[in-house]
Amino acid sequence: MKKIIRKAKNVGVAQTKRVLKRTPKTKKAIIRSAQAAERITGLQILPNNNYRRWLKNNTPTQEALAAQAENAKKFAYQPLISIVTPVYNTPTRLLKECIESVLNQTYTNWELILVDDKSTHAAPGALIAEYAKKDKRIKAIYNKKNLHISGATNEGIKAAKGDYIALLDHDDVLYPHALFSVVKSLQKYKHDFIYSDEDKLSENSKQRSNPFFKPDWSPDFLRSVNYITHFAVIKKTLVTKVGGLRTEFDGAQDWDLFLRTTRQAKSIYHIQDILYGWRM
Repeated sequence: MKKIIRKAKNVGVAQTKRVLKRTPKTKKAIIRSAQAAERITGLQILPNNNYRRWLKNNTPTQEALAAQAENAKKFAYQPLISIVTPVYNTPTRLLKECIESVLNQTYTNWELILVDDKSTHAAPGALIAEYAKKDKRIKAIYNKKNLHISGATNEGIKAAKGDYIALLDHDDVLYPHALFSVVKSLQKYKHDFIYSDEDKLSENSKQRSNPFFKPDWSPDFLRSVNYITHFAVIKKTLVTKVGGLRTEFDGAQDWDLFLRTTRQAKSIYHIQDILYGWRM
């Protein structure tokens, strides 16, 4: 058992499961070992066939989404969510899907701040301008020089007028019920920090896989690995208080931000649902 757990830590739970299936162990022993590995590492990864079944049973239908849109109008607390997305040479199709995923949200009190970080290609800036003309909730920022991921994100945060800051990468997507789920969680208590589960989205957008069902708030786990990643929504006052993102941590800037904001947050809430598609 200890050997299996060590292997899971080194190569991941999914690979460990594949190895176990090739060994002459009984089915019950495989299941016990995999479950133990998942408990120790904190990861819960379903085989694709199981995940397809999960999606079928848990993805909101069009009728459910329409009902959400109506229910969202009745929320007593309707905070403005500022979604900040730094953009740099993003392929047009992927950037368009990212923006459209925000436009398709069933909760509509949001602003999308797109920060073109001095892209060397003209297409991203042109697409941003096009969408900004179509919807007043979309704000366009064009950096005069390349500030990299942390600097570009901070420019978006400075321009944000919302109560909460949400982080969205330029080639990823939010699933339609993402913001509704976040705001629903805020009705009873105004949490400082909210995060959700996530999955992976293929480049052609036709396949969803590798779901990550995260544990509830675990400070020890976060100190070990950035298990929060996506989707994270944080009170703007808290983000401002800690000084935003730090450029010296580019590459791990979100992890650094999460460590500093959760240390001062009074309430951290985990939404047990997949709200975010991380592009593979």
